[in-house]
Amino acid sequence: YGDKVVDESAFTERLKGLIKAVVGRHEISGFCVTQLTDTYQEINGLYDFDRELKADAEEIRRAILQK
Repeated sequence: YGDKVVDESAFTERLKGLIKAVVGRHEISGFCVTQLTDTYQEINGLYDFDRELKADAEEIRRAILQK
């Protein structure tokens, strides 16, 4: 999980790195996001605790599609 990211750029870079690690494996044929929002105990959602996107939706889309 790591430390909480400090800005949108850091968030999208971390997201890109995580997705690249999964997509680059021939043993893995897909992935899903299981936690959309942060909670009291976990801070790895696409949305923060107040349900605000952590980055621009288009940037998240690009990160997921690796474009």
